[in-house]
Amino acid sequence: MEMPLPIEQPQSNAEQPQSIPETQEMVNPFPGLRPFTFKDKHLFFGRDGQSEKVLELLLKNRFAAVIGPSGSGKSSLINCGVIPELYGGYLYEAGSRWTIIRFNPGYKPIENLSEALAETFSGFRGNPEKLNTEANLYYVLITKKSLGIGDLVKKSGSYKNENILIYIDQFEELFRFTPEVRKLEAGDEARIFINIFIDALKQETFPIYVALSIRSDFLGSCVNYQSLTDYINQSHYLVPQMTREAYKSAILGPLALSNVRINPDLLQEILNNTGEKTDQLPVLQHLMMRMYDYWNTKRDHSQPLSLFDYRFVGGLEDAISLHADEAYQELDDNMKKICKRMFQTITETGADNR
Repeated sequence: MEMPLPIEQPQSNAEQPQSIPETQEMVNPFPGLRPFTFKDKHLFFGRDGQSEKVLELLLKNRFAAVIGPSGSGKSSLINCGVIPELYGGYLYEAGSRWTIIRFNPGYKPIENLSEALAETFSGFRGNPEKLNTEANLYYVLITKKSLGIGDLVKKSGSYKNENILIYIDQFEELFRFTPEVRKLEAGDEARIFINIFIDALKQETFPIYVALSIRSDFLGSCVNYQSLTDYINQSHYLVPQMTREAYKSAILGPLALSNVRINPDLLQEILNNTGEKTDQLPVLQHLMMRMYDYWNTKRDHSQPLSLFDYRFVGGLEDAISLHADEAYQELDDNMKKICKRMFQTITETGADNR
């Protein structure tokens, strides 16, 4: 039986956007647990002034390491803050013509770099077979011929005098997935990979910039690589924890763009429960995504998001658990066994037995 709705507090006319017509498609403005992408830049709120600080580091050193704990919004800051500013010509001396090469190191960083370079410069983006062949060629040229990124850009023939930003997301994967580093002819893969982009920064033929995001708890792994340590020491940005006002902006901004209201009591409840934990940003985004989905499919669009919606999806504390339970219950018995084994496989116990 449906719970009774809480009494909605009246709001001033300035706080009440007009409701969206029922015939208009409503897109959820909250990404949930995934990072914001470049396409989400209009939904990115609460990080005022931070992109500019990263950009200043890039302009000065052609390198910036964005550091923070898991869930602090490092990737989102670069995707929706830094990169749009580059395209907008914020780095006046560099101009607004940029080619962005994004990738994660994973457990085969040089192969992933080769694939990203091939996709960017080979001209075979729509042809998987030729793209794979070109990526393999890039890999051979890097590992066997010791060619650098600048050499590969020159070889491609598709360079148009634009600036190049190499964005290495989740840089900690370089250390997480290679406890026993793969050995190549020229040495261990992690060291070769680091030397590749350090050499790209040192060369002067092409305007190559490097940005990376790394979890702060893996920062100590960088000390084994002197050149990397030097660059991080001189050009890093530690992502600050969001303030109460920043969280408020991250809630109200996307809702305003979607022309959706929120009850003041609900807003205060969320802000009061957010607390000071470093991983609350993705939890908050997931909560807002779930509340919006429930409100959009089950509730009267003339009404604001309310405490009823908040409690129905589990609140800040239980929204993720309830969502996971829903997904699990949709599986058949065989798929549930597979799901169990998958989660056992990806679970790792640390030195503190967590």
